[in-house]
Amino acid sequence: MKNKLGFIIKNWYIATIVVMFVAISLLSWAYSVRPMGRYMLSEMSDYNADAAGDNKESVFSIVDREIRNLNDKWQIYKKKAIKKIDVYYTYVVTGEVASVQVLLGKNNWLFYKSNVDSDPIADYEGSNMYSSEQLDSMAQSTMEVQGKLENMGIRFALILPPNKETVYFENMPENYFHCENTRTDILVKTLQEQGVNAISPKNRLLDEHMNYQLYYKYDTHWNQLGAYIGVKDVLSTWNIDIPELLERDVSENPLKGNYHYCGEDDLARLADLLPVFDDEIEYFVEGTIPVDWEDFGDEQEHKIISHIYNKNAPNIGRLLLVGDSFRTSMVPALSEVFSDVYVVHRNNYTPDIMESIKPGYLIVEYVERYSDSIKDISFLVEEDLNCMQ
Repeated sequence: MKNKLGFIIKNWYIATIVVMFVAISLLSWAYSVRPMGRYMLSEMSDYNADAAGDNKESVFSIVDREIRNLNDKWQIYKKKAIKKIDVYYTYVVTGEVASVQVLLGKNNWLFYKSNVDSDPIADYEGSNMYSSEQLDSMAQSTMEVQGKLENMGIRFALILPPNKETVYFENMPENYFHCENTRTDILVKTLQEQGVNAISPKNRLLDEHMNYQLYYKYDTHWNQLGAYIGVKDVLSTWNIDIPELLERDVSENPLKGNYHYCGEDDLARLADLLPVFDDEIEYFVEGTIPVDWEDFGDEQEHKIISHIYNKNAPNIGRLLLVGDSFRTSMVPALSEVFSDVYVVHRNNYTPDIMESIKPGYLIVEYVERYSDSIKDISFLVEEDLNCMQ
């Protein structure tokens, strides 16, 4: 209770919001009873109209209209303000996070529990397994794509980063069942058995997750340390070696005040508790290439292909990275190795991009919760844009 009281004192602006809320509510109430004085206003308005001319709007009509406009805006704001106050109150009093999308785990770890943007909890509990027919179909489609790319002289790799709760399962609430062999594990094994260069960094992340923080606590994504391990696993399939993470120096800074694309405490934001969960750390692997995240984010949001150039890279080659939001933290490590790294979201990819860039290497990334989208992987080499996910 002492810590919660300290939180309230520290965040004095919460009390300010409450006071403002009460004050504006009184004004809103005053507006709600305005019909009681309407007769008097109308009488004065008629008098004003006689004096100023029939075609001129009275001051009382103007004031009345503006009060109505203000009230309409207030009703919208009030709903949001009430929700935020309720969320704060619930957390301070009960220690619970009142959100249908965010799950509060142990040690203040936040997890994504949406079932409309895929279903990460179903992945975690193993309640959404693929059928043998689905596995065979995805393996066949991916093999065909890999074959076409190899015929074009492009080296292909498919990486499936695990969901956050898969790696930091010990911080999940105990009432959730932990399935150790998920549908994505089985999919990766099936793809590998069929000859697909498919990589799951899950085991390596599990090995290191107690030594390093590999995912953000208050965000859905892996950070640059987790992504570094994933990149190393991919590169090893092409016989390209980079040092182990323990051999690199790691620097850190507060993430707050330095938010960037796919690194902005998105779960804390979804839960309306950003001021509570505000001590996130951003990690950077010394030797990898710093990214101008503001420019990168603007390019990706506006469907522009990002290009990171490193004249000192040991591999003078072009790499194209196509993926979802987990692609972002992979960029610094990849840019250390390749002179030209191009990045695009899957939704914004078209086959003509391959023709214009002519990469020597292609990495396609699907985070675990989107692994079912691999069934449409032919979008990489086909003109049918309806296949895109």
